[in-house]
Amino acid sequence: MLNDEWLAEEVTQDGFLKAFQNIRGFRGGSFRAWLMRIVTNTAYDWLRQSARRPSQPLFPKDEYGEEMETPYWIADPNALVEDAVEQNEDHEFLYRNLDELQDIYRDIITLIDIQGFDYLEAAQALNVPVGTVKSRLARARIQMRDKLRDVTNLQGELYPVTAIYG
Repeated sequence: MLNDEWLAEEVTQDGFLKAFQNIRGFRGGSFRAWLMRIVTNTAYDWLRQSARRPSQPLFPKDEYGEEMETPYWIADPNALVEDAVEQNEDHEFLYRNLDELQDIYRDIITLIDIQGFDYLEAAQALNVPVGTVKSRLARARIQMRDKLRDVTNLQGELYPVTAIYG
């Protein structure tokens, strides 16, 4: 939702603090869905707030949205550069296409395919019936499949949609 790993960690932490402070408000059901709803609402709050007050990034980015210079403390000496670049490109491609979906479809794919929620937990987190979750997920997967259908990797093979979700 936030397109920034560090920011996602911060918002998640704020969401966990809000959940802890309001644990008495938990009325039963899926704790995971209740917690995810709080964290999701915290992310939406941050997005609304940041739209009103834009910030200036500490690290400059090039025309592709990449940092121009990687700080030494972020680099992993054990990772192969080629593997890291390929994985990063795959994730960027997936999330770029995911961002093009409507919010209702992006949210459902995020909850079920990325976060691993079951239908009931996703329904509780989104405050919709389970049938709505199933139909939105089916439509969202079809839209993602269509977006990813013609994408090929370097060997000319089609990427399997489920492999990219993982």
